[in-house]
Amino acid sequence: MPRLRHGLRHARPGHRGGDQGQHPRNHQRGRRHRPRAGRQPVLRGGQDVTTSARGGRTWCRSHTGGGRSVGEGLEGCQDRRVTSPDWAGLDAALTAALHPTAPPVAITFGAEPPAGVAHHDGPMPAALTDGRTGRVPAGCVFWMHATDRTFTTTKADHGNCSVGSLTHGFATLDEVAGNDDVAALVGSGWVSMEDVPSVPVVSERPGAVTYGPLADTPVEPDVVLVRLTAKSLMVLCDALP
Repeated sequence: MPRLRHGLRHARPGHRGGDQGQHPRNHQRGRRHRPRAGRQPVLRGGQDVTTSARGGRTWCRSHTGGGRSVGEGLEGCQDRRVTSPDWAGLDAALTAALHPTAPPVAITFGAEPPAGVAHHDGPMPAALTDGRTGRVPAGCVFWMHATDRTFTTTKADHGNCSVGSLTHGFATLDEVAGNDDVAALVGSGWVSMEDVPSVPVVSERPGAVTYGPLADTPVEPDVVLVRLTAKSLMVLCDALP
């Protein structure tokens, strides 16, 4: 049997080196286990940032292990609750963790336009043959405009998009079912009229919907919209309980 090299000397046949021949093998001794990827904190430094929908509070919570903090996390936000929401901090945390393709957008539904927020200034074109008109071709265009400025909208501003008016609570299905854009959508075969009643909608009709960058929103949002790549979406889904 060929002799094994151990250090600078030849080891005896059957000898494994060190003191392994004198003690039973223990694969667990001294091993360090890495946490599963699914249990890794999304935010740098092992912190979650939690914001209430209407509670008026934002706080950071650090993960701890063995009685000590795992990481420093967001500066000035370690194990403390703040009474005023830090939307800029939440924006920075989401951006660092998820790398969205556009800045996070704050969306707020209200009974009336908030004071001090400008109305969207897009042109209102002449109505189409089915009576539709609005400041943008579709409601999701407001998301694109909201990455760099804050503005508010009302029902008329969304009128060019029947589906958006339905989902935002501005119109009922009976009010938009006969519009040309709905007919085109159904005619394409992408969706049927039988599917439309199951589309999620805002149950209470708002007086205004306000959009703007999350980092400097002047009002507390009901929704934070993040546009993600497939990779970032997997990270987000992996972090949810």
